[in-house]
Amino acid sequence: MSARRIGDSVPIPGDYQYRALHDGPAVQRFWHHGKLAAAEAALHPVAGDVVLDVGCGSGVLSARLGAIPGVRVIGVDANADAIAFASTHPRG
Repeated sequence: MSARRIGDSVPIPGDYQYRALHDGPAVQRFWHHGKLAAAEAALHPVAGDVVLDVGCGSGVLSARLGAIPGVRVIGVDANADAIAFASTHPRG
């Protein structure tokens, strides 16, 4: 039996997705904005929904969906640095 994997196999900074969305090169920012818009359109959360964001990273999707009135989002990630970042930057 193999050992349980905890965290990322390659270290990823806790703020990676946030930086890519806000400070990355234009192509990277465009791709991340498009990815978030596609996820929101596919999920189409409405007031009263609870969304579980598994692998939430720095919380950019959680923040976007959580900004929809009445939508509750729970983010989980194996990267403790990402959870710490997302907990202190709730607006993604």
